[in-house]
Amino acid sequence: MNHTIPALAVSACATTLAFGAAVNHPEAAQSLNANDLRTGGPTLYTCIELQGLESWDGSGDLSNIVIEQFLGIGTEIVGARWEDVQLSTTGNSFLNEASIGLNNQVALRVAAADNFSGTGTYTSPGVFDFIANEISYTLDDGMLSLEFFETQDDASDTIDARYGGGKLYIYYIPVPAPGSVALLGLAGVAVTRRGRS
Repeated sequence: MNHTIPALAVSACATTLAFGAAVNHPEAAQSLNANDLRTGGPTLYTCIELQGLESWDGSGDLSNIVIEQFLGIGTEIVGARWEDVQLSTTGNSFLNEASIGLNNQVALRVAAADNFSGTGTYTSPGVFDFIANEISYTLDDGMLSLEFFETQDDASDTIDARYGGGKLYIYYIPVPAPGSVALLGLAGVAVTRRGRS
């Protein structure tokens, strides 16, 4: 049983324009905001509401919830941040075992320091820069995929953790639409002609 959900079904946040680059691993977190990001172009973000999502089993298990959103072929994923994420565990599961996998490339653990069972609320110290940490990646098929899983599966096919609220922001650099690329190309031709006169 695969719990794949289109992102629009769980997201009340709009994709909004921000400008900049991205930021770091929890161990080397820089307290930056989206305006501090330096990617050389516009950086967009998509926001996923976490209310009601659950973490079931180890990475790749069919019981896990997967959220997918099309961002465009060739889009580069460059950062992430979260705010007011409410997480609670069940049974013997620890808070730091709850993970959010991004396209099997990066795993986020909002409660990385909490090696115990219970409940907690978490906000990242800023945007974690995938570029600076050399973990940015490109969406070859254009699909952002978020898998909610456990690093240690305490009980197979049962819920290990629940997200009671909060938001996850994924920062990305879109590939320009073909029309935009053509316009940029024409602008370059015009500049070249002017330079030859």
